[in-house]
Amino acid sequence: MRVLHVHERSAFQGGVEQILHDLAQGLKARQWPQALLCPQRAGDAKFGAPFDCIVTSFDEATQFRPDIVVLHKWSDERLVAALQRRYPTAQVVHDHDHYCPRRHKYFPLNQQQCSERAGAACVKNLCLLERRDGVIPIGLTSLPAFKRRMAVAQQARVYVAGSRYSASELSRNGFASNRIEIIAPVPAAIGQVRSARDGEAGRMLFVGQVIRGKGLDLLLSAASKLRGEWTLDVVGEGRQIAECRLQAEQLGIAGRVNFAGWVPHERLDEWYQRASFTVVPSRWPEPFGMIGLEAMSRSRPVIAFDSGGIRDWLAHDQVGFMVPQGDVAALTRALQQAIETPRLMKRLGYYAARHCQRRFSHASYLDRMQSALVRTAASAETQRATG
Repeated sequence: MRVLHVHERSAFQGGVEQILHDLAQGLKARQWPQALLCPQRAGDAKFGAPFDCIVTSFDEATQFRPDIVVLHKWSDERLVAALQRRYPTAQVVHDHDHYCPRRHKYFPLNQQQCSERAGAACVKNLCLLERRDGVIPIGLTSLPAFKRRMAVAQQARVYVAGSRYSASELSRNGFASNRIEIIAPVPAAIGQVRSARDGEAGRMLFVGQVIRGKGLDLLLSAASKLRGEWTLDVVGEGRQIAECRLQAEQLGIAGRVNFAGWVPHERLDEWYQRASFTVVPSRWPEPFGMIGLEAMSRSRPVIAFDSGGIRDWLAHDQVGFMVPQGDVAALTRALQQAIETPRLMKRLGYYAARHCQRRFSHASYLDRMQSALVRTAASAETQRATG
């Protein structure tokens, strides 16, 4: 089967690009030709390796002759609508883009998570305000434009949600429930990892974009109240990095926080090797939270807020600790217990690796994605034959 992927970039940036690359690479290894449609052809040679070609227009895409189109992150609804009229499409729901105009699923003022349907609640809670680069740093999202994009996304024949949380938000916002499939996104690296050596007691790790939704500022606030010896490694970049550096200085913990910057995916292992545990302090509801699988596969327990899809993989007191969403005091208590009990962290890490091996595999992810795409293409063919 020939697969055309649609995505907004052709280079590695975060978890979305990693799982897209690994999906395309896995399907290509199963003899399915892959192509990528994105606004710019230039990109990362390693990222582009699984694709037979990278195209930038509808006409070039049709020349590839896809049997199915897999939509990832996109903004051009006219292009996607044109593809949908011609080919069966599957929408992979990586983020909150299709049911939240703000794309974060938490309110900008009180930073509480949103459980509302997109529409009037977005206006009431000022969720149409957005940060922009330029002289005027604030803009306004068009709700009608968002609704048009959402209507196009709803035309996909299947919606692949990474967690029960994402599936429930799709249903809440009018996506047909009988077209939603929950398939946890498991990167290829999960199966390639071997159990790590013992980490350094009291050394915690944050991996991800340093943006408000990922909650590093909440972790810094919690860490500032810890007793005893501890170190925090921050692996990632983002628009909140300067703010978080300043926060660490103001809290008097700058000497204990190592801002490592962006690290290539293949070099992340050395940071996990040093850590005793990983922290996922997300303010936004995680659509899934692949970083948890990466940590657990390396025998590292996870301490995280109960946020979005995290409960799909974090078994509390078995592979780590899950604390109430946004409760910084509870996070501090969990971190304190972790740095004071290295033997417990080692034991939880052992069970985390076993839990990950039993429940999550890249091969199973590929099997389920392949099956979903085959069924989607077959149903379209049946409809054409009988229509």
